[in-house]
Amino acid sequence: MTTQLLRSPLIAGLSATLAVRLCAIGLTFIQTLALTRVFGAEIYGTLSLAISVGALLTLALSLGMDQVIMRDLARIGPAHAPRSPLWQNTLGQAARAVIPLATVVTLAALCLTAQSGNPAFLAIAVSLPLLLARKFLENWVLGAGAVLRSMLASQIVFPVAITVGAAILLITPASADLRAAGVLYTTAALSSVVAALILAAGTIRQTLPQTLQTTDLAPLATGRALALVTFGFLASQHIDVLLTGLLSDPTDTALVRVSARVAEMLGLLRMVAVLHFKPKLAAAYGQQNRAALIAQTRSLTLIFTASGLPLFAALWLLAPQLLALFGPEFTAAAPVLRLYLIAVGLTLLAGPCTMLLTLCDAEKTAARILWIALSVNLILDLILIPKFGAMGCASANIAALATLSVLGIAATRRRIGIDPSILALLRKDPT
Repeated sequence: MTTQLLRSPLIAGLSATLAVRLCAIGLTFIQTLALTRVFGAEIYGTLSLAISVGALLTLALSLGMDQVIMRDLARIGPAHAPRSPLWQNTLGQAARAVIPLATVVTLAALCLTAQSGNPAFLAIAVSLPLLLARKFLENWVLGAGAVLRSMLASQIVFPVAITVGAAILLITPASADLRAAGVLYTTAALSSVVAALILAAGTIRQTLPQTLQTTDLAPLATGRALALVTFGFLASQHIDVLLTGLLSDPTDTALVRVSARVAEMLGLLRMVAVLHFKPKLAAAYGQQNRAALIAQTRSLTLIFTASGLPLFAALWLLAPQLLALFGPEFTAAAPVLRLYLIAVGLTLLAGPCTMLLTLCDAEKTAARILWIALSVNLILDLILIPKFGAMGCASANIAALATLSVLGIAATRRRIGIDPSILALLRKDPT
């Protein structure tokens, strides 16, 4: 079975996406390296805290409707979308709910951050509508099956803009202070949203209906559930930075941010595979093609584990050397990085459980599981960070992701009847 999965056309089709993702990983690494080298640990830690707040706000403002747009377009198909009442209603509900909310919150954020005088948070407030627009454009393109075009703005253009801006600051007499960091972030966000709009133009022309409807509120309810799921994922990535920033110091915040970013490299192929398979899984479920759903799930699980194990060993052994690239003050984070590697490794072994739940009309179950795991993370962060700093934060992350993995596997077996974990690859029975 393993040989068949490795030779399957779906796996072969990942090559182009993998090439772009490898480039994106490299660019993100260079981006983080440039920021830490140019601004230092303290300014980078403050900027990281602001970025985490902005990421959570952007998700809240989207109301999950970007995910509904992706899922509905994949199920309907781009060719049928302009005449589909479901698609017309999904877009109509998204526009009616998201645009007024985003406008009000952005104006409020601008007023608050202008009064606070913190350039990093002011930059995030300015960037909110830009990041929100990019989020919708990329999910729209992904729903149409154009995986590569859905990645380029946020994963290529944005880190390139950050790196180029940091290099300019390094070779010019301009002051590398918090204000410069904020301007750099806003400029990169603007560049990426312009790129996203250009890349999405063809898909929008192909799928945009002549009229919008707002008769059925069901997409908003689905969006709220999907937003809770995504918020759980995002919060688990950013809550460590937020709480370390509040309960410890900027240097510890920088150590946590860098360690988490390097540990994300363990999921190098996971994001590529998820982007490639997500529309296909949604379509298979919408067409009630259970055989395809099982086969694609097993392919994903194989990709997760086969790619994760060698990367785990390499990152574990090279942790001090990798962290030294960011500056001598970051070498102390090697034990922190290793704890984050364990946490990410657990989710790879669990397979695409939460994603399956969200794509198979069990988003409420997925949201419940994620929020249980997030609660574990939050409680342990509050207990461990004041005593142990970055190490306590990473320990809390392991407990949270272990909880997520165990509950996710059990729920996917119960609700969908599919085992998404590595254990499924060891059985002859695909279910």
